[in-house]
Amino acid sequence: MVSAMSGTDRRHTLRAPVHGTVILHGDQAVVGGFIHNLSLTGVAIDARDAPAAGDEVLVELRLPGTRRLRARGRVVRVERDDESARIAVRFADLPADAEDAIEDELVLALGAVRRRAVVIVDDIEDRRVDVAEAMRERALTPLTPGTPLEVIDMLSDPSVHVDVCAVSQRFADLSGGDVASFLKESFPWVRIVRIGSDVSAAAEDAADAWDDVTDEQWG
Repeated sequence: MVSAMSGTDRRHTLRAPVHGTVILHGDQAVVGGFIHNLSLTGVAIDARDAPAAGDEVLVELRLPGTRRLRARGRVVRVERDDESARIAVRFADLPADAEDAIEDELVLALGAVRRRAVVIVDDIEDRRVDVAEAMRERALTPLTPGTPLEVIDMLSDPSVHVDVCAVSQRFADLSGGDVASFLKESFPWVRIVRIGSDVSAAAEDAADAWDDVTDEQWG
């Protein structure tokens, strides 16, 4: 008979797409990247370079709110493509204060994923209202900033935790392409969908993007 998983076991197996950066300090090199997902047992990182599987590393986590945490770890897996690498690190020694801070971030991420927030980057008010309504019908939470600075504030707020943005052809004095380029550079975890003439299609694309986030980072 298989016993039920204890609360402690569930706590240590939970992982979430927490936003932040990571620096891996190894004997041969220092590698920086972005958190793909995080748990109390390890972290998955997206980076351009990677240490070798099996390497011992010092993990420096830079989480929202400027918190910096350090822990010893081991690289357990490296998956490469032409431009980047996905690195999985298992913590070997996680200090109590780091464990508490990571758990706080996981709780925030859980609540955020339930909300499935989408930032609507569009300065045509009537269409923005229609897109927001179509998103609510798909169990999404639309956020409607009025300026580029408000977009940045929303994406930088760890309590909001946005993984999807819907971008129109223009916003303020910027083209949609310029907005998308800025988002990819400054917030690389954000999925970008386009807002065109069919607002239902934009809302459907945003829902699909959130489903992809859930499948890839929580599955």
